[in-house]
Formats: sequence, C-alpha cells, structure tokens
Amino acid sequence: MLIHQKKPSITPFPKQLAILGQIHQPPINWQIAHLETPATAYKFELKTANGYEMSDYINESLLNEAQRKAQAADLAILCVATETDRLPLPQYQLIRSVALVQPQLWVFAWSAITLSTPWASKTKAIFHVPNICSEQAFVEAIKSNTI
Repeated sequence: MLIHQKKPSITPFPKQLAILGQIHQPPINWQIAHLETPATAYKFELKTANGYEMSDYINESLLNEAQRKAQAADLAILCVATETDRLPLPQYQLIRSVALVQPQLWVFAWSAITLSTPWASKTKAIFHVPNICSEQAFVEAIKSNTI
C-alpha cells in the first residue's frame, strides 16, 4: 500500500535499479529479475547491498557500499523492517545517507503496525508492506508505479 508519494512513477523503467536492505535477499531477487508481463519485458541492471546489520550498530562499510550503489542507479529502493513504530537507527541512517545521493528513492517498509515516518520528506514514495512474507506486493508495487 502506497502511504506517501511525491510522483513515484518512473518513466521509462530504470535501466539501473538498486535494491538495498536486508529484504533484498531471495526470493525478492528472483522475482525482481522476472518483472515481465506478456506485453512488457523490463531489462535492467540490478545492484544490491545490505546497507545495515540487524542490530543497533551502524556499519559504515555497509552504509557506504549501499550509498555508492544507490548513486549509480536510476532508482533506489530501500527495504526496511521493524516490529515497532520506529525504524532501528541503522535503517534510518541508510535512508538519510541514500537520500543525499539519490533523488529517486522509494522505501518499502515491512511492519505489522503503523510506522512513524519522520524521514518521509527525503523519499519519493513509501510503501507499507504489512507482511514480511508478501514479496509479491513488493513486485506489484514496482510494476504499478513504473511504465
């Protein structure tokens, strides 16, 4: 579900797509690599990076790698997840760092509850995905907001 939007549609589909965060691991990569319909086949280079550890520690090396990959892409998608109403500090820092170098920034937030988004102004779009296992919602949101 799209919860924040500043013209998230991308036309044409990005030639270089960066998917950052812990959620980019398979099966997401497999599904993203197959963003095809009978009428359209999207061809793009996929860049992935973790960007953070699942802890309260900010890993500068992971953060810098994610920032470099986001800067080289046409669109950066950040995947974050939390069980509370706020993102852990490393995930928040990833959003701030990527926003400095990539104006086409979408955030997919996996959370069972409503998420506080004081960082919304740094993004083009925020998608709330209520179930950590709903990879198909992730793929459909990308398809429906790109041409």
